[in-house]
Amino acid sequence: MRREEAFEKAQESSFKEILGEMGYSEDSNDFMYINMKEGIKIARDGRVGSSDIEQLGGGLSFKETRTNAQGMEYHNMSDQEFFDMECKNEVGQKVPGLVASNNGVYSAYLAGRQEMIVTKNPKIIQALQKQMHFSDNGPLPTPFSNGDRPASLNRELKLREVEAKSSDCKEPQRLKSKAEKQEDKNRQALMSAIQGRSR
Repeated sequence: MRREEAFEKAQESSFKEILGEMGYSEDSNDFMYINMKEGIKIARDGRVGSSDIEQLGGGLSFKETRTNAQGMEYHNMSDQEFFDMECKNEVGQKVPGLVASNNGVYSAYLAGRQEMIVTKNPKIIQALQKQMHFSDNGPLPTPFSNGDRPASLNRELKLREVEAKSSDCKEPQRLKSKAEKQEDKNRQALMSAIQGRSR
């Protein structure tokens, strides 16, 4: 898929829909989904119910100063605004999203939609880079990779399921462009018409 088609898909589809086309789902515990508009509370000491909490996303994570890879400083910007702005590849071109990894945990962020996933399956991340032109050149953090855990019990249980299942490393399916999908529809309609005439 060309970069322009990837941008179009990113604008028209949610992160879950894109991953669904690749054969992955949150219900199957292939990844943990984080709506960055709502955000997630992270226990830095790894204990559910901890008071050592950090907020990722939610529009509440305003930092006094943020510094991007080029050393530029930004003030009073939420996590998702910063990630959207920094969705660029190594030559400075805008890309549909960012990926990152640390200690066998992988994260990905879909720009504009303010959606993030965490997984243990590197093939999901590789597919996002290859098929959707995501970049690993940005400031994206990788939650839950340094002993930090979700602060809520429900999120902790979900993460445990994802860690157990997503490390199976299921292979991705290839994403199709709009034109390819239309060709498939036309082909199916033609086959149905031919089968209808032969009866």
